Amino acid sequence: MSFFGKNLRKDISSDEKDVEMLIKLLVNGLPSFPNSDIFQQDIDVKGNEDEDAYTETLVKYLAYKKEFNNYRFSSFAGQKGKRKVDIGVELKANNEFYIFTIEAKFLPHSPNDYITGEYSAIKRFKKCEHGLSNTNPKKAYPLPENGIVAYVKSKKLQEHKNKINKQLKELANSYQKVKDNFGLNWDISEKLMLEKQNEELFAKLKSTHTRIDNSKLILHHFWINVAQKVV
Repeated sequence: MSFFGKNLRKDISSDEKDVEMLIKLLVNGLPSFPNSDIFQQDIDVKGNEDEDAYTETLVKYLAYKKEFNNYRFSSFAGQKGKRKVDIGVELKANNEFYIFTIEAKFLPHSPNDYITGEYSAIKRFKKCEHGLSNTNPKKAYPLPENGIVAYVKSKKLQEHKNKINKQLKELANSYQKVKDNFGLNWDISEKLMLEKQNEELFAKLKSTHTRIDNSKLILHHFWINVAQKVV
């Protein structure tokens, strides 16, 4: 049984194939997002739109594409306590449980907002604040696979990858054997690995982590160039 299957409750109809298919669809569909009519109508890349505006437009885009007809995408999905993750993904056939969650970030940004820090993405997944299967703590369990979408506004994708991996290495050197301020350990094995790149338009990366409860976590990183030009 796959890692995903080991984390499923017996009363849930989903299995690892739903997540595997979802990831393939995202890899195929996300590169076209900035050139879509929905994006062009809703987003002014030179304006003051924040991450929430981009995410609401992304959810609208995914809901419109027929390839994703088996899935429901919810903006700002409830998680533990008052915490929300930017996108929760459910199967339309079983909408009680999320099968995948996605946090969104801008790049470039302070690396503390991507890895560790008050508003960071990876830290929240490692702390089990994101990546939960249900808004009800009594029903929720940590999903073994989740995602981060990065809206890339400038600089090359390789530069972002190098910068993030450099900080992960520094964290591993400092907090492999002792915990950081958030109660987390870090390891060099958590660095981002490139799986696919389409010039400077899109990249798919993957990283593996250990959460605060010692469960394993796979993060799929989808980096989309939303700018007219990357410099």
